[in-house]
Amino acid sequence: MAEAELLRLEELCVGYGAVRVVDRAELSLRPGEVVGLVGESGCGKSTLGKAILRLADAEAGRILFEGQDITHLPERRLRSVRPRLQMIFQDPFASLNPRKTVAAILEAPLRQAGMGRAARQARVAELLGQVGLKAEHAARLPHEFSGGQRQRIGIARALALEPKLIVCDEAVSALDVSVRAQVLNLLADIRQRMGMALLFISHDLSVVRHISDRVAVMYLGRIVEVGPAARIFAAPRHPYTQALLDAVPDIGRRRRFARGAAPIAGEMPSIAAPPAGCRFHTRCPLAEARCRTEAPAFRGTASDGVACHLAASVGSAGAAQPAATEP
Repeated sequence: MAEAELLRLEELCVGYGAVRVVDRAELSLRPGEVVGLVGESGCGKSTLGKAILRLADAEAGRILFEGQDITHLPERRLRSVRPRLQMIFQDPFASLNPRKTVAAILEAPLRQAGMGRAARQARVAELLGQVGLKAEHAARLPHEFSGGQRQRIGIARALALEPKLIVCDEAVSALDVSVRAQVLNLLADIRQRMGMALLFISHDLSVVRHISDRVAVMYLGRIVEVGPAARIFAAPRHPYTQALLDAVPDIGRRRRFARGAAPIAGEMPSIAAPPAGCRFHTRCPLAEARCRTEAPAFRGTASDGVACHLAASVGSAGAAQPAATEP
């Protein structure tokens, strides 16, 4: 593993019963980097995030964090790693215990870390200040706060032990647009001040573009493209990435996907029975015969690569034409 990497996923597979939700995922994050993970609902994004935090078990592959393989690390040894890996959950109304005060919620991880009472109280006040709340808010219950304030509390909890990596699972999707902007700015500010890395899971491409250094695109359990955010939004190499961008009317891109080509059609197939070959071929207007039978290899690196037979023609002009229909 490269010395500069904080996290690396190698051929990671995660399943529930007979269903493989994440299939041979390759991804890396550097210290202080924000990587956006995008894709349609049900593609496996949240499961991938949970697997990184060992909240979902890996069937195969490896999770390397700070150079250590934590894929199957026993719980006793995992306790020393968990403070450096935290999560911000999607629903600010469900992720906080309604019967606990804010102080109790924020003190829980500090108590687990062995911090004394006086130090815990001082740290709670500091955390609330970091997320734009007041020290007196510590005595209140979650129902006394707005959605945006609750998410700030969730962020404060994730920051409590000064982690190296935070997985943000749709962290702003449940918030109003104006509140969403405030929370995004807060995350960007905290990232700058504390130097932590974020895996930002979202289906909102405008949000991902705003906050991410790199973007990974996931389809039906597989990462099909990853690269610098500027390159992904300006010159996507995978037809699915292009289709996602074209589905957002205000994305601000001048180049359209395949002039004259139809937009992405139909629904994503069931992850329990993925198509043979390229998993996107059933919806891809560019699909050729080999796409239906041969799964494309991921070409490039875990930092910048694509899994598509047609990537060269798609990426070179940014406006590949649909393949001719076979007789």
